[in-house]
Amino acid sequence: SLGGTVALGSDQVPGNGAHNIFREMRTISILTKCKNNDPTSLPPWETLKLGTKIGAKALGVGDKIGTLEEGKKADMITVDMENANLTPAIHEPFRNFIPNLVYSSTGAEVDNVIINGNKIIRDNEFVDIDEKEIKESAEKRAKLILNQAEDDWLEADSSMVEYHRNGFI
Repeated sequence: SLGGTVALGSDQVPGNGAHNIFREMRTISILTKCKNNDPTSLPPWETLKLGTKIGAKALGVGDKIGTLEEGKKADMITVDMENANLTPAIHEPFRNFIPNLVYSSTGAEVDNVIINGNKIIRDNEFVDIDEKEIKESAEKRAKLILNQAEDDWLEADSSMVEYHRNGFI
C-alpha cells in the first residue's frame, strides 16, 4: 500500500550467511503462512517470482534479467528435478515442480548455470574456473581482512564481541 516492491535476496549483512535463494524462498513462504495462519498464503509460484522477476525489478534491472525474454540477458539455471528431495515429480493432472523447488530444494540440485548466455557450471562442474583456487584465495583474503579489522571490531564492543570473549563464536 506504500508503493514499495517486496522481493527476495540472499546477500545480506548481517544475515544467515547462507547466500541461498532457495532457503530464502522456503523461509518466507513458511513464515508468511504461519503469520497469516493460512496455508494458502504466498503460494510457491508467487514465492518463486519474489526471487526472480520481482527481485530483478526491485534492483532496477528488471529490463535486463529476471525472466527469459528476447532482448534480456540469458541468465538461467537448470535444476535436476530427479534429485531425491525433489521427487516425486508429478506432471499430470497437475504439476508440482514449483512447490518442490520452493519447499524442498537446497540449491545443490542446480546442475547448470548460464550467465549472459555463457555456461559457467556444466553438469555440476565449473567450466573455466578452478574452484579450489578460488576457495583458497577467498579463505586467505578473509583472514587478512579480519586480522586487519580485529582491533576495530574488538573496540566496537558489540554483542558479537561479548560472545567471542565468552567462547561462543
